[in-house]
Amino acid sequence: MTEQQHAVNLNVLIVEDEIAIAEGLVDVCELKGYHVKHAADGITGLAEALSGKYGLVLLDLMLPGMDGFTVCDKIREKDKDLPIIILSAKNSDKDIIDGLKYGADDYIPKPFSVPMLLARMDAVLRRS
Repeated sequence: MTEQQHAVNLNVLIVEDEIAIAEGLVDVCELKGYHVKHAADGITGLAEALSGKYGLVLLDLMLPGMDGFTVCDKIREKDKDLPIIILSAKNSDKDIIDGLKYGADDYIPKPFSVPMLLARMDAVLRRS
């Protein structure tokens, strides 16, 4: 992996409209050494995700402007390789299956433990 590829992989985009959750995720990711950008709606999140700056997207589903399923689907239309982890309070089997069908690499129901989230982020990034 080149130094530039490694730097991109350390860039995480968090697409989350609940400010308290977003701030917590930013803090956790920054403590782990990631460079983080936050988008509070689906439209901004999609534009950022497609900018080519990120090695991982943490994506909520219930977003203003554009829901997370649509964001995930539109990312996959343009970028088959960008790792996406859905973080959502929607935790039915159907929601999880739909998230994976739309192209997410993982789906973590809220609430979740921080160590589990970090381990899953590491696992997804290892494969990318």
